[in-house]
Amino acid sequence: MITVRIEKESYGSFIARNEGKIIFTDGVLPGELCRLRITEEKKDFAFAELVEVIEPSDKRIKPACPNFMKCGGCDYLHTDYRTELEFKKNIIKDSIRRIGRFDFNSEITTYASERYGYRSRCSVKSNGNQTGFYGKKSNTVIPFPEQGCILLDDAINRFIQNNRITQDCRISRDSKGCITNTYSAEIIEKELDFTYYHNSESFFQSNGFLRPKMLELVIEQSAGFSQAIDMGCGCGFFTIPLSKKMKITGIDISKESIASAKKNNIENRTDAKFIRCDMDSIPDSIKTADLIVTDPPRAGMNSKAREIIKKISPEKIIYVSCNPSTWARDAGDLIKSGFKLESVDLIDMFPGTMHIELISSFSFDK
Repeated sequence: MITVRIEKESYGSFIARNEGKIIFTDGVLPGELCRLRITEEKKDFAFAELVEVIEPSDKRIKPACPNFMKCGGCDYLHTDYRTELEFKKNIIKDSIRRIGRFDFNSEITTYASERYGYRSRCSVKSNGNQTGFYGKKSNTVIPFPEQGCILLDDAINRFIQNNRITQDCRISRDSKGCITNTYSAEIIEKELDFTYYHNSESFFQSNGFLRPKMLELVIEQSAGFSQAIDMGCGCGFFTIPLSKKMKITGIDISKESIASAKKNNIENRTDAKFIRCDMDSIPDSIKTADLIVTDPPRAGMNSKAREIIKKISPEKIIYVSCNPSTWARDAGDLIKSGFKLESVDLIDMFPGTMHIELISSFSFDK
């Protein structure tokens, strides 16, 4: 058992120090004096669990969910939303300094909406008798509280409460409020004036409140360009509206996503082109663009994908990321190659949780 003062927030955790060693732990706040139990020890750092808060922060509040720190879903319910957003902004700044190793002195703009009730899709776990989410760092099912999950859309909570679920399933609410609870189901969404068909297992942003704002930001930042590539296009979330203003090709490795994108192209009467390929294997026939939009998975872009972007040398890159660590790595590499980071927007698609979504814009003067 150790007693430490919590120093600061970090991506996915909080940091303290004990005898010079970094300690990562959860459920605490900067400035708090806490008693911790070491759960895993490495040479230069350790992981610990909270035993007792001896001196609580004035930012600490009672979590709105009784499952907090049992369920693996939420990380910040023990503080208010404004503080959570400050944590996330600070983590982006720290990633820029520590991982990207470059300077960015402009303001990070924050876009946020409702903290609760925003999720329009989720993967529910069942052990045959109980339904919920996996526990923190375990595969044990933690049953939903009586009130349901506060992050989920009300219609999804009602469905879970009114139906017996005996196996794992994907639950989605479409734009009309209809609920689907099977894997590989086709979901229909409407954002702005566009219709999106997508597979329930394929990637699609789950925050129904902020999806329109995300689209608006990317459309706004894409103004004035004539030819684009959308790397990691999914079902065409960005590609479809951008095709109204420019010639654009969307690429994605997922067969299901490209099939949905082509269907969405027809449904929206747009003229985008879609090709199934990975980011690091774009065919030579489309390696011309003055704009690149990229929304990679959490691992970010690999070095080959970044080299392709450098060879294309677009005037602008719009990089949408769900991982500030890999984004900062990629951004640092692009900056070394002559790109300039113009803006960073924090768009909080995952309130209550450690997850951070950002939209960044890079320029390049040829």
